[in-house]
Amino acid sequence: AAGGQGAVTPGVDGDIGVDTADMAGVLLAALGSPADDNEPFTGAWTERWRGRVAFSSLKAVLGAVELRPLNGVVRSDGQSLTFDDLSAGLGGGTAKGNLTARRLAGALSLSGQLQIAGTDGAALRYRGLSMPAGRVSAQVSIAATGRSKAALLGALNGNGSATIEQPAFKGLDPQAFDAAIEASDRNPMRDEMILGTVVAPALE
Repeated sequence: AAGGQGAVTPGVDGDIGVDTADMAGVLLAALGSPADDNEPFTGAWTERWRGRVAFSSLKAVLGAVELRPLNGVVRSDGQSLTFDDLSAGLGGGTAKGNLTARRLAGALSLSGQLQIAGTDGAALRYRGLSMPAGRVSAQVSIAATGRSKAALLGALNGNGSATIEQPAFKGLDPQAFDAAIEASDRNPMRDEMILGTVVAPALE
């Protein structure tokens, strides 16, 4: 297909399968992110082809999160790049989503959605953080616009909701609340030390 200023934009239609994929590396390469986080995006894949490529990976890694397997479709219209129909196994549950990148007045605009269901909270990790143990379901939308990776991450925003079934928090048992209420009903306590002796066995 003919592109601007006499250039030719390749048309692509195919399938790719790999054993392991570094999703952060693939995404940054697709967005044209230089080694320097403050350098502007180059456009890369978003402007060089049109068409679709279906892909599958037996294992995909995104930071500390593992997806087994991961399937999806990459689509390009020469101006925007979309990771569509994303589906994966995640912590014994499922993850689905999409992500679209568009060139916008010299900057890059990202928007996407993610839905997870029945996922073990321990599988959802970021650096030293993780969700509590329990089955997690969530719906999240994100958006950002920036000229560089640093600017894009700094502008990242979104919203969503999460539900945890039978969560387990270290050092916290819901029975502790019942124990405190029952003890207070029997004999109102104003001394925190006494209340502590009532609640401690439930916490243990």
